[in-house]
Amino acid sequence: MRKRIDFICPTCKNKKRITINDEYNETHIVKILDRSIFNIKCDKCNTNIYLDYKFVLRTPNYSLSYGEFEDVDRICSTYDDIKEKILIYEDKLNDCLIELSKRKIEHDLKKELDLRYDGIVEDKLVFYSLKEEKSYSFNKELYDYYLNKYKVEIIKNTEVNSSNYFKYIKD
Repeated sequence: MRKRIDFICPTCKNKKRITINDEYNETHIVKILDRSIFNIKCDKCNTNIYLDYKFVLRTPNYSLSYGEFEDVDRICSTYDDIKEKILIYEDKLNDCLIELSKRKIEHDLKKELDLRYDGIVEDKLVFYSLKEEKSYSFNKELYDYYLNKYKVEIIKNTEVNSSNYFKYIKD
């Protein structure tokens, strides 16, 4: 849905009403991932401004919200969270099992890395460490092992993260 908001350019202080969308579909995924969907140009001074706002992404296979929206599969509280969930869902993986894999990797490396899922390259899962600002890749076998070993509860309208994922995984 499109909505109008008041906007003040931080450079020239020009005030104007702008229109933003708070609902997107699968055709917008690339622009969400590269953040270009959040770019606004001031008409007066031509400054490009990054405007972070809450929205919902609805695709035929999943729905995610950046902020509180109803009737979604997952709620994300940060941009990094929604980017990670998009990549997980687009790769047809389970976010609870990805969280479990991240915890196992951090445990084995004996480091807290604040890992984010960043995609699949060949047979490797790639994670990006927000803490160290570098990538790690691991065999997909760990994820596949968890997929075969555990059942994951189907959940909706929930934020799944490193502190609660285990509630939804059953032997």
